[in-house]
Amino acid sequence: MFWKQLKRYYKSKGTLITIGVLAIWTGINYYLLHLDRMAWVHAATFHENESGINLMQEMADNYQNGIYWFHQLTLTVQVQWAGLFWYFAMACFGIMLSPQLYMNIQDNYGSMILSRISYRKYLLSTLTAQALYIASLLLLFFVGVLALSMIIIGGGFTLPTSSLSGYSHAQSVPQYLISMFLPLLLGTLITISTILVTSVSCFIVKNKYLLAFIPFLLQPTLLFVGFYVGNLGFTGSSIAGLLSVDNSVITFSSFIHGNFGGSMMELPVWSFFIFPLLMIPVFVIFYLLNIRKYERTYLS
Repeated sequence: MFWKQLKRYYKSKGTLITIGVLAIWTGINYYLLHLDRMAWVHAATFHENESGINLMQEMADNYQNGIYWFHQLTLTVQVQWAGLFWYFAMACFGIMLSPQLYMNIQDNYGSMILSRISYRKYLLSTLTAQALYIASLLLLFFVGVLALSMIIIGGGFTLPTSSLSGYSHAQSVPQYLISMFLPLLLGTLITISTILVTSVSCFIVKNKYLLAFIPFLLQPTLLFVGFYVGNLGFTGSSIAGLLSVDNSVITFSSFIHGNFGGSMMELPVWSFFIFPLLMIPVFVIFYLLNIRKYERTYLS
């Protein structure tokens, strides 16, 4: 059944809106990267030191490589792509998916479905479809951006050469691509866990508009909490800064490429996945309580 739901999600207007919003934000940041490239070209032209000119020209040449553009997009804090990309993703997926279960229950669509299957199977099917939809759509989007970057900008599967590009730890193109996609995987897991927990919380939150915007409102709240707790300085407080999706993705990307100093570099790898790890018990509890409430309702 979840395959039919997955197809329904892909055929909906929400898919086009989500892709459009994420594509516009990505395009804006690519334009900012273009301005960054022009700054390197300008610096190389007017720099007086020969060694400095060579280094700046090397950096400018990197921007003729599509893989480098994609890497800079997902890593560079200055561009702030990750800062709002995941918020936009949360908002789009939240509006589209989070209230669905509650709305189906309210308009008796659930009763029609449950005449053929149990509520437990219906809930599992819906959540599976939502998770696969988010994961597959984001993966297709990232692969599409990378492919277009390689086609339009050029460079093919060759890596840039500058030692300042943040890929010195990669031994091959596959390793380099994996190192770029791991932070995106983290962001995807955070998005999926947030949407699923919000969906099953409809037994508590009985308002479709609130359910739709909880995923988007949750992240700025966690960002504020993370900064506040992180500044307290006690043991483990730095992990609190990883609760928000943008902090987690940017910091994890910097951690992988060795571009980040301080206490963050000493954290264990699992700490970057603290949010989805915390969401697992929350999801299990909400899932069981949701089944207990609505399965009894449909059986009565």
